[in-house]
Amino acid sequence: MGKGTFFVVGNLIDRNLQTVTRIVDEGHAIGLHSTNHTYSDIYRSEEAFVKDLLDMQTYIKDTT
Repeated sequence: MGKGTFFVVGNLIDRNLQTVTRIVDEGHAIGLHSTNHTYSDIYRSEEAFVKDLLDMQTYIKDTT
């Protein structure tokens, strides 16, 4: 079976944890979409954008 990349929104991970864990367990990739889809937060500055992605990366790594 081929592998895929699944982009996820961070604040939806907890309620879909079983699915996110399955994605990782089956060897697929998780794409970082954003933490909460609130563009005024994410795009406030370059630093805010990078922080959002790094926070989400850490959360996914720790959770799965």
